Amino acid sequence: TKGCAGRNNSSPAFPRSSTVNFICENDAGIGYPEPENGGVEREDLPCVYRFKWRTAYACPLCTAEDYTY
Repeated sequence: TKGCAGRNNSSPAFPRSSTVNFICENDAGIGYPEPENGGVEREDLPCVYRFKWRTAYACPLCTAEDYTY
């Protein structure tokens, strides 16, 4: 479908959206996305999907020791 209808299916459709928050966790390896809020769709944000992804790939490659001033 092109979007999500309102709760009563009478309001016009609006687009779905997704947000992924990447979290640096060195021991997670690649990790995988997990739904935030236990995967429960919030009443005030229908068709908005939020995920968190704990992964080593979100960690910075450089540290303060890698820079000179």
